[in-house]
Amino acid sequence: MALQEGLDKHYPVCRRLAGREKWEALLNCSGRISVEKFPLLIARKGEELSLPPYFPDLASLEYAYREILEGETEIPDRIDKIMINPSLQLMDLHWNNLVPLLFAKPGEVPDEPEESGQYIIIWKDPDDGRVRIRECFPGELLVLKMLVEDIDRKEAAALGGVPVGYLDSAFDRAIDRGILLSPGSAIRRDESMFMIPSATKERFLSAKVFTLQWHITQACDLHCKHCYDRSKRSPLTPDQGHGILDQMREFVRDRHVRGQISFTGGNPLLHPQFLVLYQAAADRGFNLAILGNPTTAEYLEEIIRIRRPVFFQVSLEGLQEHNDSIRGEGHFATVLDFLKLLKEKDIPSIVMLTLTEANIDQVIPLADFLKDKADDFTFNRLSLVGEGANLRLPSPERFRKFLE
Repeated sequence: MALQEGLDKHYPVCRRLAGREKWEALLNCSGRISVEKFPLLIARKGEELSLPPYFPDLASLEYAYREILEGETEIPDRIDKIMINPSLQLMDLHWNNLVPLLFAKPGEVPDEPEESGQYIIIWKDPDDGRVRIRECFPGELLVLKMLVEDIDRKEAAALGGVPVGYLDSAFDRAIDRGILLSPGSAIRRDESMFMIPSATKERFLSAKVFTLQWHITQACDLHCKHCYDRSKRSPLTPDQGHGILDQMREFVRDRHVRGQISFTGGNPLLHPQFLVLYQAAADRGFNLAILGNPTTAEYLEEIIRIRRPVFFQVSLEGLQEHNDSIRGEGHFATVLDFLKLLKEKDIPSIVMLTLTEANIDQVIPLADFLKDKADDFTFNRLSLVGEGANLRLPSPERFRKFLE
């Protein structure tokens, strides 16, 4: 009786699909076989009982799913290094299209299973506790193998002839899906420096992404009246750039956060080796953004061929007359045309304004004007250095009123 109850609990789909007569025939010859070994009995007796040839695989899959669903595998509270989710099972099956059979409602007729090798993974999601089951993607198989065999990412990338960022991204996706578990972010607010109320949520205490705003050149095609740095410097060389990007990658990996490179300057697009540096950052798996001036559709296409930026930020300093008095005649119209181009290329756009005494009353009108033209609009304060020292900040009282 205990065996029958165990089989009914672990194999309800197999029992239903087999039918009462064939199921009872299996029970009659089960002897002292364990619930776990029941798929072996099906493999031996399946042809004799005219069961579908995929039934042993289906039974193995259903048992593994029920075990994880009913099991009490705990996710460790403390994780010191990236590890495989302890609930995860990887199954090498001879038939595909078996997962839909497990979840088909009465009257539904899923596609017939086909004899073809397929890896299936089953795991308990660490975020919501739900059991996930689906085909294992090739990238997931790769990261599981690398973890089990302790294979170094750089060595594997060199051997496979792929950028190391390809493997970093594969690990990140597996972590996002709960297949792998990772230590929490090591970039956190320091309680010795910041007062942290007891009810503060974790998401406000640590960073998931670390961004390097990377000034790669002083070259610029504008001469803005609030520019804070026009000093002469040599542009970053590709060799220097590769070294910085390697340091950045090690920094974010050691702290278990994602990395983003926001290229800026000057105008970063004027760096003679911009595309080389952009490609190098893409090869290391970083999110990429550009803080620069409008460019041509042709050059934008070259950038997209490497990797589409997560955003492209341009600047406006107010409505047309005031903006062009700061950034040059015709700049306002050029930016509007470029925002249309970014929309056509499916690149998110941000417009940034530098807040001064002279344009504080234009922020809200400009925001209204840009509602259907830009994806985001923000402002930052004026730096009273360089040429910016010739302009004025709003008074504290006026700034508070503006924020209200």
